[in-house]
Amino acid sequence: AAYDNETINKATYAVTIEPEGGSPTGVATGPIVYTGKLIESVPALPAQPR
Repeated sequence: AAYDNETINKATYAVTIEPEGGSPTGVATGPIVYTGKLIESVPALPAQPR
């Protein structure tokens, strides 16, 4: 599917601790325990016979 490459390259995400069933408000309510950046990754090509 098509995506905006610039958005992906600038995107970050956060993991929070939420009550069972998720946030009651639909927005993160718990503490942030991890943050990271998205990176584009593609599978390696199979080895070609020589």
